[in-house]
Parts: sequence; structure tokens; C-alpha cells
Amino acid sequence: MKGEITVTPPEEKSNESTALVAAPKALGTAQNKGSRGSADRDLALAKVEKEKKLTFIKAWEESEKTKADNK
Repeated sequence: MKGEITVTPPEEKSNESTALVAAPKALGTAQNKGSRGSADRDLALAKVEKEKKLTFIKAWEESEKTKADNK
């Protein structure tokens, strides 16, 4: 039709470096421990949280390196 404009939304950037692969493995180990109590669960969750933070930091560093290389 005359005057009709089709607008396509911008593609979302997929940053594979932020994908958290370690989380399912850590959750699986927490399930295998059985009924050792909440202390073991808390330790496992703390480990997952630490790995997640380190993954985000690594992804940020890679992003900054890429930005610097593209300039």
C-alpha cells in the first residue's frame, strides 16, 4: 500500500560469553549430595553464585577488549 512503511526491529546481540554453563552442573552436584543439610546446599549455591559473577566479569572484559579493538 502507498505510504506504508515496514520497520524491522534491530537484532538483539547474542553474547554467548555470558551464557552460564556451569550452573546446571553445580545444581546437579547439589542434588547428588542428598540430605546432608542446608549447609551443603548453601555452599553449593554460593559456589554457583561465585562462578556466575566470574563469568559476568569475564564477559565484560571480553566486551571491553572487543570495543577497544573495534576503535
